[in-house]
Amino acid sequence: MVAARKEGSMDGPLFRQFILTQTKRMYPEGTVSLEITRCARTGRLISGPVMWTVDFGPGRVEANAVLTPDWDKWAIEMRDHGILIMILLPNSTALTALMDKLFGPFKAACRENLRTHRFSTPRESKSTARR
Repeated sequence: MVAARKEGSMDGPLFRQFILTQTKRMYPEGTVSLEITRCARTGRLISGPVMWTVDFGPGRVEANAVLTPDWDKWAIEMRDHGILIMILLPNSTALTALMDKLFGPFKAACRENLRTHRFSTPRESKSTARR
């Protein structure tokens, strides 16, 4: 997902619009709430909060758009609707690497599977079947 003004960066109003638009696009109505709700029979998640992590700085949300009373009011409103905004330090994506930390074990297992199992391509399967 990419959103930017003609000038090439994102300002506060565009960021707010982006968060609302994309959250509504990705999650059906009624599934985003501050309270976690699970199905009593299956334990399946029915609704819960959505967290957006954002680092601000040049080319992203500018610091002056985030550090204002207006921003605080909006962030509290979003929280009450189940949308949590976690602001990281400027230019800290490489340092925090949240997705790498979350999916590290999964990626390692995928690499191991690829290393230990040889998957044949459709072309290889076809030529083997003729023999």
